[in-house]
Amino acid sequence: EREARRHTGEELAMASHLLIRVVEGLDDLQLARRCVYNFPQPAERDVAWVIRHAVHEVVHHEMDVRRVRTRLLDEDTWG
Repeated sequence: EREARRHTGEELAMASHLLIRVVEGLDDLQLARRCVYNFPQPAERDVAWVIRHAVHEVVHHEMDVRRVRTRLLDEDTWG
């Protein structure tokens, strides 16, 4: 179980690095490309908006991830 938790942290870090690599490789035309974002209801957005929204979600939920990680590490220490 501890090993699975360690892998989860590694996977989050890898996903972050991959997102950065993809975003850095996009040009202005690609960032302006339109798509439909389905939440909370379908709406047309550009790729730049989708990226900003994704980054916002990462920042917004980072504290949740840290809180759970701390709790799990405490369980390893005390449980």
